[in-house]
Amino acid sequence: MTRHDALESQIRSVFRRGAWIAAISALLVGAFGLIFPQAALRSVALLFGVYLIVAGTSRVFTAVSGTDMQAGWRWFVGLMGLVVIAAGVLCLNNPFGTLIAIGLFIGIGWQIDGLLCIITAFALFRRGTRASLVLTGLASFVFGIVVILLPGAAILGFLFVTAIFLAVIGAVGIVSLAISGSRRRAEIA
Repeated sequence: MTRHDALESQIRSVFRRGAWIAAISALLVGAFGLIFPQAALRSVALLFGVYLIVAGTSRVFTAVSGTDMQAGWRWFVGLMGLVVIAAGVLCLNNPFGTLIAIGLFIGIGWQIDGLLCIITAFALFRRGTRASLVLTGLASFVFGIVVILLPGAAILGFLFVTAIFLAVIGAVGIVSLAISGSRRRAEIA
């Protein structure tokens, strides 16, 4: 075995270990989301709150230490950092309220995207292409309304779809790694 072969074997071994860890993690996180949806949603909201506090603190630090920025920009960045920190604290104090707010923003975003799609259809395209863009815009707008009216159900739906995807991805990864490992062992023997 050459040095190159030994290095390639080590790289494959590290990759396989990482793939096993990723597959098992995906399966466990997906199962957790399906079995304990409330806890999974709360965990996401809490992690988001921690992220916002860290990001806001970073902005405040940048404003305080950024001597190369103009004073007006330093004040703006610092104040926005404080707003982001406050949003993070609110997330930690009311995780489910945070998720509802995220659902509302998603719904509003889909509505705006739907309207822009319809406007673009009439402003930039001829009749043949227009129909598909208008239908896409209408679908986005209508689903945006549904998400706004039922933000909790929408977030729970997103969680279940994501959890199912993760569980399937993890299971497929585990099976494929097990099959490839047994084939590799059979080739060696």
